[in-house]
Amino acid sequence: MTDRAHNYGQRCTKAPDCNCSRCCLCYKCLFDRRARSLYSGMQSRLKERKWKSGRNEGKVRVEKREVPYTLEQFKAWLRVVLEDSPHCEYCGIAISITTISPDHAKPMKRGGSLELKNLRGCCQSCQNGKADLLPGEWMFLLKCVATMPEPARVSIMRRLRGGILHFGNRAKTPKGTPILAIPAPKSQELF
Repeated sequence: MTDRAHNYGQRCTKAPDCNCSRCCLCYKCLFDRRARSLYSGMQSRLKERKWKSGRNEGKVRVEKREVPYTLEQFKAWLRVVLEDSPHCEYCGIAISITTISPDHAKPMKRGGSLELKNLRGCCQSCQNGKADLLPGEWMFLLKCVATMPEPARVSIMRRLRGGILHFGNRAKTPKGTPILAIPAPKSQELF
C-alpha cells in the first residue's frame, strides 16, 4: 500500500504533488500526527529542568517525571473521548482531533496524578483558563461569569484565557486583594 492511499483525493498541505503521510489530510493521518504532538508535548513539559544561571547554575530545580502511559494507550484514550463525548468537558463546545486539549482534572500542583484516568478532553480555551483550578471551581467561575452583561463577560473570559498578563501590573495589586469579587462556594457545592 502506498502513501497515496491516505490522501483520498485531498490536496497536500505543503505541495500539490506531495503524497506523504506527513502532509496527508485524511483523518487517520491527522489523528496520528496530533496524538504524537500532544504526547511529545507532555513528555517535554515533564523533563528535568536545571538552573541556567546564578549560584544554583547546573543544579536540578525540577525533577524529571515519566508519562505513565504509552503513545498507543494515549491514542486509545483520545479515540474514546472523541467518539463518546466530542464536547469540551467544561464549556460544552464541540471538539475534534485538531482542537482537543487534554487537561488534568485534578492539577498536578494540587496533588493530581499523571495517569489517563485524571485526563479530560477539553478545548484549548478552557484548558488555559482552568489552569490549576479543580473542575468544580472552574465550572463555578464559568457560571458566575455567564450571569454578567456581555461586555464584562467577554472581557473577563479574555483575561482568564489569556493569562495574568491581561490583568495588568501585578506589583500594583496589594497582596491578598481578590482579582474577582465573587463569593467563594462552600466545598460541598463544588462537587
